[in-house]
Amino acid sequence: DTSGKTQVLTQREAQIFQLLAENKKEVVRREGEMEQKELESPNEAMMRRVMKVVNENISDSEMSVADIADKIGISRVHFYRRLKEVTGLTPHEFVRNIRLIQAGKLLASKGDYDITDVSVAVGFKTLSTFSTCFKAYYGMTPREYMKQKAQERESGDAEGA
Repeated sequence: DTSGKTQVLTQREAQIFQLLAENKKEVVRREGEMEQKELESPNEAMMRRVMKVVNENISDSEMSVADIADKIGISRVHFYRRLKEVTGLTPHEFVRNIRLIQAGKLLASKGDYDITDVSVAVGFKTLSTFSTCFKAYYGMTPREYMKQKAQERESGDAEGA
């Protein structure tokens, strides 16, 4: 009776091994159809989440470091430390630079944007703070930047004609 149970178990084990072997063949056969999955470092994953939060809330002048840390799921202190390690900037400096880069894109575009509207759109509370930060970052006032970009577009249009 014991040998009968052993024989049934051995048959089941053989069936299981056969199924596993067939599944493995199927997986190998389908391997070419699978998407390539890139592994993301913890810092890359954090920066992707940070950029998503900042971009989604760029016009919110009340967005704080604690808000960003909370939305990406780490403590404010840990966020500060990791962002400083990865970028060399404090979270406040990092967010300000993202805001200024976005402002630069808006001011450089063909749209006739008002500087005040752009400053509000990228989350600055006052025009004077925006202008001061913009000049420190780009080395020129927002108006000078707009004029320079318009001239660059015009000279590029003239060369292309």
